[in-house]
Amino acid sequence: LHGVNLKIHDGERMALVGRSGAGKSTVIELISRFYDVQEGEVLIGGKNVKELDYDTILKNIAIVFQKTFLTRDSVLENIRMGSNATLEEVRAAAKEAQIDDFIMSLPDGYDTVLGEGGGSLSGGEKQRISIARAMLKDAPIIILDEATANVDPENEDQLQKAMEALTREKTVLMIAHRLKTVRSADQILVLDQGRIVQRGTHG
Repeated sequence: LHGVNLKIHDGERMALVGRSGAGKSTVIELISRFYDVQEGEVLIGGKNVKELDYDTILKNIAIVFQKTFLTRDSVLENIRMGSNATLEEVRAAAKEAQIDDFIMSLPDGYDTVLGEGGGSLSGGEKQRISIARAMLKDAPIIILDEATANVDPENEDQLQKAMEALTREKTVLMIAHRLKTVRSADQILVLDQGRIVQRGTHG
């Protein structure tokens, strides 16, 4: 990244667009502190991320990646992801994520053990489990990393509803390729070769 300067206000939706390698994922990785900046600073709530511990950052940011990470465990544990949420809380998140009916149709419902990487599930089903996980976390900042890129058309409508529920009243940063996803953004930044080359609304 070169001379990138951006500010996302509380409750705002920002979209990052640009070709592969433009620097979109780097912005997300710096905000989530997967890496630290060599120059400049990244602030969350006015505090430099280098002064925040990882638990604080993790508590405040939920990320939904393009490639969903699922473990060889029950659906319940895949949504809980280390939290001590009750089954009722998990189901409430799954309903909001439009995936509860599907989970209840599985042989053992929420106790159904998923194969490595969620092998038998479609891209949209995995993504909605990932969204349920993010909903349960209830973090104020949501990062969507091309979260709708690999979704089959029959899942798209449900996924869109799940996304809307997840991002309601949150601060949202999304990397997106589809115009539909970007239309609702308060500001869109176009990145090219590590620089912001355009910014504005969809209109």
